[in-house]
This record gives sequence, structure tokens and C-alpha cells, in this order.
Amino acid sequence: MKTKIFITGAIFCAMAAAPAHAVVTCVALGSNTMCSSQGSGGGEFRSACTTNGIQVDVKGVIGCSEDEGSIGATQSGLTVSSGNLNYQCWCRMISPAVSNWVLAGKQGDNTGQCVSRCAAACAQKLESSTTFRSAMFSNLSE
Repeated sequence: MKTKIFITGAIFCAMAAAPAHAVVTCVALGSNTMCSSQGSGGGEFRSACTTNGIQVDVKGVIGCSEDEGSIGATQSGLTVSSGNLNYQCWCRMISPAVSNWVLAGKQGDNTGQCVSRCAAACAQKLESSTTFRSAMFSNLSE
């Protein structure tokens, strides 16, 4: 009888341990997080962000798009025009989690100016704007 209960329990545990459909990771990032730039350039930015004494290194990428909005607006994808109208700077965290694209604002009057200024703008907004940080650190995925 004990063997039957043990085998039934083992089968139940094996079924319960089947591959999960969602993974939850705890990352110390939130509305009260403070960040300081650790450099930016090319197509990426880095910041050291601290929440309740816990530091997390944040890495992100940039995108210059024609999509407009207010600082902190979020999107899952960007629209890029074939012309020179991609001067809205968008930022996306890629580590320790992946965020939506978050708008840092207009960077110049053409695509080239946006590309050269956007990484620094992302790092600066992460450091100075609560609205931007809150948008960056919400709805994260792995």
C-alpha cells in the first residue's frame, strides 16, 4: 500500500513539475528606483539602478522612429520611415529583463541626429525622470 501511495505521489509531482508557461524573476526595479548613467554610445546605454539598497545593472538599446508621443509613452514595436523623419528617441531595456519601448523624446531634426544623441538621452531620462523609469520598469518579460 505504501508503495502505491509513493508511486501515485511521484506521478503527481512529475505532472506538476511539467514545463511552466510563465516564468517569474524577481528584479529590484520599481517606482522608487534611482539610476545613474554608466555610459552610453552607439546603439546602447547602461545604468546602475538601486532600489532599497539593492543595485541592478541595467542595459538597453535605442531606436529612432517616426512614432510620437509624450515622454514615457510605451509601445511593443516601432515604426521606421524610409525618409529622414526618424527623430523620436525610443529606449528598450534588454537586461536584466526586457521592457517595452519607452519614448525619451525628440532628438534633433533628422534620423542622423537622433541616432547620435539617443543613447545619452535614454541614460539621462532613466536618471532624471520618474515617469520614464516607471514606464521602463513595468510589464517586464524575460
